[in-house]
Amino acid sequence: MSSGPYRVADVQGGKQVTFQRVADYWAKDLPVNRGRYNFDQVVFEFYRDADVGFEAFKSGAYDLHYTYSSKRWSTAFDFAAMKDGRVKRAEIPHSVPRPVQAFFFNTRRAPFDDPNVREAAALLFDFEWSNRNLFADAYTRTVSWFPNSPYSADIPASAEEQALLEDFRKTLPADYFSADITPPVNDGSGQIRNRMREALALLKESGWQLQGNRLVNDAGKPLRFTVLNYHNPGIYRILAPWFRNLKRLGIDADYREVDPSAYKEKLDNFQYDVVLFVLPMRDYPGPELKDYFLSSSADISGSRNLAGIADPVVDFLVKRALAADTEADYTLALKALDRRLRYQHYGVLNYHIRHHRIAWWDKFARPPEPIPYGLGLDTWWMKQ
Repeated sequence: MSSGPYRVADVQGGKQVTFQRVADYWAKDLPVNRGRYNFDQVVFEFYRDADVGFEAFKSGAYDLHYTYSSKRWSTAFDFAAMKDGRVKRAEIPHSVPRPVQAFFFNTRRAPFDDPNVREAAALLFDFEWSNRNLFADAYTRTVSWFPNSPYSADIPASAEEQALLEDFRKTLPADYFSADITPPVNDGSGQIRNRMREALALLKESGWQLQGNRLVNDAGKPLRFTVLNYHNPGIYRILAPWFRNLKRLGIDADYREVDPSAYKEKLDNFQYDVVLFVLPMRDYPGPELKDYFLSSSADISGSRNLAGIADPVVDFLVKRALAADTEADYTLALKALDRRLRYQHYGVLNYHIRHHRIAWWDKFARPPEPIPYGLGLDTWWMKQ
């Protein structure tokens, strides 16, 4: 029980949850709530299979569908109710910070304990080709560990950020505050020879040499890694172009799929080379930053420090952000943290969207302006 505008009226485990509006909700006439919570009943339907769920929406089994797949959004809406206007759809812009989806490198083990290997592997992820050929140009490249937020690092660093890290200056590379830490932009053709040259130079700097068609170290051991994931039918089409580029440079990369329980065990105990994962980010990132980035979480089973980050600069900046007394100090610390994470190449940042992709049966009306920090479904109402 709570004091909100709805109560749970019915639960069908794994299938459906029904919420009923509270008639005498104590806060219904407060100015902040005027025009909100207009539905007497809200029902959430659960489907174990996304394709089955979408077919149910097309047949009218439920009213509103949130689309996560760019492929479905661009190809699956050619059905009768859409054509005759009974179903509407829209991309509604928002200002909600996006989660970080990335290929996280496990720096606890070789070869990703070497920053040059991490940077080289990241250079070979051709987002522009994938966005054009796989995602119908639906996505924006994620360049910051705080996507769609005001906490992306400034390039070059501000004087205030440099002053913040003055005690670490002697340990930082000469180009640390001026380096272009934005992922490179390719032309979408799939030809990234310049990136391959850059990657090869970094790998040679770390002692890797081409032997035939493979990169090997001084001991003759090939450069290889495996990406771990659980059952996800669409993931390999994202990995395949990256693997192809890695193979052209002489790096062996493959994909291992395990069942969800084995995946959780390996994830909790950091038994992987690379893992695809999504870290949620809030409007104001807080204590979760300790779990994601602090050295103290790197060896705690079940933590979300997936990359194994153990860096005194990161520790300082996380603690500084969480102890900040002003918005300016908080923002400065997070921008500096973003620079550090990007400079160290702890993962290959993927992509995100800055709008809601929704479709609905044409029985609703909604405010003319979008809600900046959410979908705002609680502001919709039924048409007469």
